[in-house]
Amino acid sequence: MMPHSNPSPVPPVEAIPDAAEQGVAERPIAPELALPANQTRAVGTLAVAGESSPVAPSTGTEELARELDLTQRLADQATARVHSARINLLRTGELPAVHRDPEPVEMSSASRMPTSEMIGRFESAHHVKQVPKLDEQLGDPTRMMLFEYLAPRQSLDIPGPEGVMTETDALWQLHDFLHDFITMSEQQGKGGRGKNPTLAEAARSILESVSFIGQPEYAEAAQALGDVWKDYLDGDPERKLCLLAGIGSLERYDGMRKSDDFLRDTILSSFSDEELEKYSGRIVAGVEDMDADPSKGKIVMLDDWSITGKQMRDVYYSLIDNPTFKAYVESGKVEINLLIASEDRIKNGLAVNPYEPTHGHIPVFAYYQSHEAPLAKREQRAHITGLHSTVNFDFSGPLKEMAKKDTGNYAVIPAIARVNPVYHFAPRKVEITNTALRRTDSGEGR
Repeated sequence: MMPHSNPSPVPPVEAIPDAAEQGVAERPIAPELALPANQTRAVGTLAVAGESSPVAPSTGTEELARELDLTQRLADQATARVHSARINLLRTGELPAVHRDPEPVEMSSASRMPTSEMIGRFESAHHVKQVPKLDEQLGDPTRMMLFEYLAPRQSLDIPGPEGVMTETDALWQLHDFLHDFITMSEQQGKGGRGKNPTLAEAARSILESVSFIGQPEYAEAAQALGDVWKDYLDGDPERKLCLLAGIGSLERYDGMRKSDDFLRDTILSSFSDEELEKYSGRIVAGVEDMDADPSKGKIVMLDDWSITGKQMRDVYYSLIDNPTFKAYVESGKVEINLLIASEDRIKNGLAVNPYEPTHGHIPVFAYYQSHEAPLAKREQRAHITGLHSTVNFDFSGPLKEMAKKDTGNYAVIPAIARVNPVYHFAPRKVEITNTALRRTDSGEGR
């Protein structure tokens, strides 16, 4: 192998029809978490104390306590029904004016890069551009795609997602959480050294350097990868391309749909019907379908990002004994395509064996280059995450620790740090065989 050495509004409650009226099977109602004894939450104009607090300081009675408890439970159920209805409408596509899937975005003529220039950069520099900074993304009011977020960590027994939120609201929530944690640390510290200084530094690092793949970034990068693949195939009618989404086939995932498969499907579903027919038999999903000589083909290992590199390495090693895959590796015709990667990963590729660099590297191409974050602990030295899925390493992990230090529980973790991965429930839109690319019933013709 050649070395490659303020928040926007969400739909009002009254505008959201009942799930049964929409012909949607209602999801289980998830009870809201009980609050710690020293916290209160608002119910209309009534503040209800946590369960272990007295309902009234001196005049509370058991009857009043029961009434307040009933009021709280009714309010919780109403909130849960709103979340359930929104989630159901989100999944069935019935929420108006909201993008459900990453689709090609229209950029102004001033910001649109010619396709030929984009492909040239992708092939020569192994990336096209730097991902936008958080402050730039906060200033974009069009980020209205809804996403599902899960219940906090201590309540994984709660069935289904906890609720939905728009992308722009989630970004502001993340910003405010980090800013407030930094401020709290500075105010509560002694001797000029803030409280929880290590976590405060991590909060500042994420706030300044997070590399967030939102709906516009995902859509733009996915469209670009599709253009790169089409350009490669159009360069020679005998060329074939294997788009390998092999993470779900690893034993530990037991066929679970993963982000690589979802990305591949998203890209192919953006092809026109004519393009799907044109590239049928030339774009395949399995190594066993690569009957072309390596000089006329390429195997692309695909994913949104690769934080530790373990999944990609595991896919590589699961195939290295396959004669076809091995031949392509030895011919330098296996590469990794990502939405985003760090500068180091882009320059040096992914080491096949991180403990033995001399074993070679798999070339890495990414549409976006992440922002450098020296305080990040993983080898990429970046805080990467997205709207479609949450990254634990160097993102949600530190945020959970901040929430625990601040409140003693995980209830305030920003929703963007507990995304319900969209690929777990999104329908497949394009079927790939060794001879055809065809839309499924879920895919709309273009």
